[in-house]
Amino acid sequence: MGDLTVEDCNVVVKQCLKIDAPTVDFEAIPRHNDNFIVKITIERDSREETLYFYAKSQSKIPTIDKILYEDFKNIVPGFTPTFTPKFHCGKSRLLFFEDLTCQKFQTQPNFFTATHIHRVLSVLAEFHAAGFAYEEIKSKDLGKRCKLNDQYDLDETNIDVKEEEDLIWSLLENKERVQEVIEDLEERQSQGRFRKVLCHSNLLGTNILFHYNNGVPDGCKLVNFKSKLYAPPVYDVLQVIFFNTCEKVRQQHFDSFLSCYHDRLREELEKYHLDVDGIVPVGDLQLSSHSLLPLIKLETVLMRKRTHDKILTDKALQELKEILLASSLTREDCYVILKNKNVTDYEFLSFGTTPLHGVTAFLGNYSSLEIKIRHSLEEKTVSCFVKSMPKDSCRRRIAEEGNYFNKEVFVYDTFVKKLQEEEIDTINDCLPPCYLQRPGDLLVLEDMSLKCRTLSSVTLFDFNLLSTIVLKLAKFHASTIIFEEKMSEKLKRAYNVTDDWSQHLKAFPENSKLVKTGLDSVFAVANLFPDLKTETNEETLKKCWPKLLERFYEESDRYRSVISHGDLSTNDILIKFEGDTPVDCYFVDYQCIRYIPPAYDFLSVLHLTTDRATRLKYEEELKRIYYEELTTVLSSYNYKANKILSFQEFVDGVNYTRPQIVVHTIIRNTVEEISSILVDEEVRRRFFFEDREEYLREVCAKSPSFRSKLRENVLDLYEECARMASSL
Repeated sequence: MGDLTVEDCNVVVKQCLKIDAPTVDFEAIPRHNDNFIVKITIERDSREETLYFYAKSQSKIPTIDKILYEDFKNIVPGFTPTFTPKFHCGKSRLLFFEDLTCQKFQTQPNFFTATHIHRVLSVLAEFHAAGFAYEEIKSKDLGKRCKLNDQYDLDETNIDVKEEEDLIWSLLENKERVQEVIEDLEERQSQGRFRKVLCHSNLLGTNILFHYNNGVPDGCKLVNFKSKLYAPPVYDVLQVIFFNTCEKVRQQHFDSFLSCYHDRLREELEKYHLDVDGIVPVGDLQLSSHSLLPLIKLETVLMRKRTHDKILTDKALQELKEILLASSLTREDCYVILKNKNVTDYEFLSFGTTPLHGVTAFLGNYSSLEIKIRHSLEEKTVSCFVKSMPKDSCRRRIAEEGNYFNKEVFVYDTFVKKLQEEEIDTINDCLPPCYLQRPGDLLVLEDMSLKCRTLSSVTLFDFNLLSTIVLKLAKFHASTIIFEEKMSEKLKRAYNVTDDWSQHLKAFPENSKLVKTGLDSVFAVANLFPDLKTETNEETLKKCWPKLLERFYEESDRYRSVISHGDLSTNDILIKFEGDTPVDCYFVDYQCIRYIPPAYDFLSVLHLTTDRATRLKYEEELKRIYYEELTTVLSSYNYKANKILSFQEFVDGVNYTRPQIVVHTIIRNTVEEISSILVDEEVRRRFFFEDREEYLREVCAKSPSFRSKLRENVLDLYEECARMASSL
């Protein structure tokens, strides 16, 4: 510090006070890492006054400081970096900052409480919002996408994973698996799927200072930014949580920490007239958190090793090994699941998933989850059902093309929650509780296997089963109607759910090869039964096909519509029995939801779960059972069914919708016996995207029940064509 002069001190003082005040004396007090507290005594208004500065030894202004104190300040309107100490100037190889200790800022020596974490997340949101605002403003000015990484050579990785090969080997002891893990971790670091921002990336407790008021943290500052990491913002969020909290705090608050950060980021971005959903949607925050967790846990191990705390290091190693061996779920997911199941005051022991083989899984992979905990000195197992995105490319393409998986996430994460907020409890009786949703990834549901079961696809539902189902169907549909009526009253205008959620309620993706192949299979099925293919039937089908196609794609507003399941086949209905008597049911697999008249679901139950004779015998009676229950449920919320959807309108809707259902049923039944093809990628590709006739002939030859079902479908098709032709 011998090269610091009075003249240097005068410059620092002027930068700080914005006035000339001569230096009387100065002193440099050494701190850690060649940094100093500099005391400068000045004369102002004929009195001596002492100013304190924190001085960091640097030969030049670091990139992070140039970005924060020059670029952001010059570009982002009204930006002042209040989340970090004020920078005054750089002089004589020193950078001068305000000394926060004079303002009674201090580090937290122990693990952070939830209150501490919330305070840090608030300043992180302020920091990240400025980074996003800078990029958005520059992009607008330049007329092209601008990233901070284009201007500066920023790092996109915080650790060299390959250097930790020995550590990973010590945990896994499998050479092939170690290489897979290293490649996976490197891919997680480099992927460009999520929006990135300038990060602090060094959020140890020693680099976070708090101001306290009566023992409660009411202010926070970040110091010692590592350098220049450019990564998804959740990287900083996870560092704060895992570097500075104990497991108990994470068990209780992990999901709420993410929500808190997202809420604060929304508020900070709004100051710059930016929408958080266009920059970091909550779904992306969840997915990026899940993606980066293994890296953060690896960093946590490395950090704990430096502290030489064996207990904490061993715990961190245990969690790292656990997440490296896990598939799609993590310990943190289990915390959220247990919290949503109202399980509290427990010791987390372990978790594991087991694939459910033999369960039809067309648009998802199914598995069971078991979470082992110690609660009230007793070990317990909490079981759940997990539905995840299919792994193979063919089925994943289908799920992504039609947004099918995210439709189901929408049902649980948005629709059901919104109804519950409006105290529309009817929806709770219609579907299993969901404890975790991650868009494009997985759903964790209540394990209903102990009280319900699905029936075999060859089982033909009888009247008792059908009446149980349509009673529940009326309750499910009534939930939408009640919600729309309530919202209309609140808004003092007509409201329907497509006002807010139309993007989730589209029937089919445009130009879908999957849908085209399905429609082509209608003719393939008709070709299987030449004895039914009379000249009249063939001509009528050809004549009516354009109208059938139009009706198949139609989303008519001719009749009152509701959010409908859209595909109520046998596998999508869980039946509860008392003895041999069906007493209740639940609907699952909401990947085909649509906003259409309730007649669609009513008819899909009849056509997808029964034979032709049963449909013809009981349809009229089932209509009345459905409508009477709809009337009862609406009445319990003080709405009159006959003023919203009269019985005659419901019946008319059934007649109008039937051609759609007949075509839908044939397409749906062609995929009923596909379990044998799910193991072969090439066969799957041909079946879903090219042609199904050869496969259908093979299955019909092996399965009389399958052949009988398709034959009845063709009879229904010709019957509808004859009815339609008479009106053309």
